Amino acid sequence: MTNCPKELRGHKNSYQYLINIHNCCFNETEFNNFRYRAGHMTKCFMRTARFINVNFIFVNLKNTSFKSSRFCKVVFNGCNLKDVDFHHVYVKELIF
Repeated sequence: MTNCPKELRGHKNSYQYLINIHNCCFNETEFNNFRYRAGHMTKCFMRTARFINVNFIFVNLKNTSFKSSRFCKVVFNGCNLKDVDFHHVYVKELIF
């Protein structure tokens, strides 16, 4: 999925392997019980999103914005976090 013109919402109870997302908007979206593995999510906007029980495993998150998002039980394992925006993020449980 690339350059999606509208905001995407409502992701839960899913496992995504080798996902390829570039320049998409997930503002104010709730990610609940989600697993991303070995994919690319570059230049995405996830501002004020809520992440509950989400795992990012070997995902390229380069230039993605999580500004003002909320993290609860989130794992970043082996991810490329170059130039990722974590400003004003609320963290309950976060593992790198």
